Amino acid sequence: SQPIDWTFGVDEDSRVDVLLIAGHSQLDVLQTTIEKILSDLEPHLSTVIIDYGKRRMDDKEFFGFKDGISQPAIRGLTPEGEYLSRRIIASSDPRSKVFAKPGQLLIWPGSFLFGYPGQTTNLYEAGAIVKAPALWMQNGSYLVFRRLTQDVKAFMSAVNKMKISLNDQGESVSEDWVASRLVGRWPDGTPLSVSPESPDSTVSRDRNQINNFRFFSSLEPTPLSDDTSILPRVPADPLGFACPRVSHIRKVNPRDGISEIGQEHHPSKLMLRRGIAFGPEYEDSPDSDRGLLFLSYQTSIVNQFKFVQASWANAANRPTGDGIDPIIGQDKTTSTNRKIQLFGKNGIQRRCSIHGRWVIPTGGNYFFTPGLKGLKHLLQLT
Repeated sequence: SQPIDWTFGVDEDSRVDVLLIAGHSQLDVLQTTIEKILSDLEPHLSTVIIDYGKRRMDDKEFFGFKDGISQPAIRGLTPEGEYLSRRIIASSDPRSKVFAKPGQLLIWPGSFLFGYPGQTTNLYEAGAIVKAPALWMQNGSYLVFRRLTQDVKAFMSAVNKMKISLNDQGESVSEDWVASRLVGRWPDGTPLSVSPESPDSTVSRDRNQINNFRFFSSLEPTPLSDDTSILPRVPADPLGFACPRVSHIRKVNPRDGISEIGQEHHPSKLMLRRGIAFGPEYEDSPDSDRGLLFLSYQTSIVNQFKFVQASWANAANRPTGDGIDPIIGQDKTTSTNRKIQLFGKNGIQRRCSIHGRWVIPTGGNYFFTPGLKGLKHLLQLT
């Protein structure tokens, strides 16, 4: 993204060379530890910015949606011969060879760590070893960091205006309905593809159902490895009647849907993503800075993070059209007026204006996260 609103990284004085990530369940302990680390590093480094993240109730981000639900699983075995990612689907079902948990695609580790087999268009076969650019980078990963400010007031205002616009077009919808169409899930995490009319706690509270859906084709009942449970059938939604094609989850991960690169290449675009909220609650301090500290791990920033952001999220016609990603999409301008298309409750396609910028990148950089041996190598160089 262009550093229009960035709080750091815009010039030499605010350039960031090292990203330190630390965590603890107690804030005071974390703060004390950070102060000591920074004191030890003071002769060599100066602090550019410090943000303290926090895990919000029900893992929801500031717009009120459960976050971090969809993650790939890593293929491979431990030294003891156990799967790195536990298999939940019954072994008699062919999908058990492709998914760990239902809907959680198994990806070869070379997508995330150097020195391991990479992903191919054949989900069952390992690709060539993804070689590290340097020996010390073995077992390491490229890290993308983005500081994303969330304007809760602008989001709520835009959703309200969209609701009024849709109601004027003959639809009877709530603000939750509108906001969920922008994200692709209900606030509790229920996928629209599974339950388009309302959130379903039996789905959102079940880790085996919350991510078990496709877009282009239906999912037949899924037997689980306990031999007693069978997940229900999930219908296809190729045109986006349930989950709009422009929704955030569909823009950044089209799953089995059609795209300009072909669905067989979609798995190679997946990343390991982590995010944590920063800033006070909106109700406590409406005008304060708040948002999400976003991380992604991959072995190709160009083919994974940058591709998903630039070629899909920022594109009005890709992967399947109907507008840019309403949550994280950027059009290289400061314009606050955009348009998207979605189907109303009666199945008629509606065109809606979106007013405001809700997710604003305020900093970021590309880093490298070394493995333990790589870290020791770098420390020996100092």
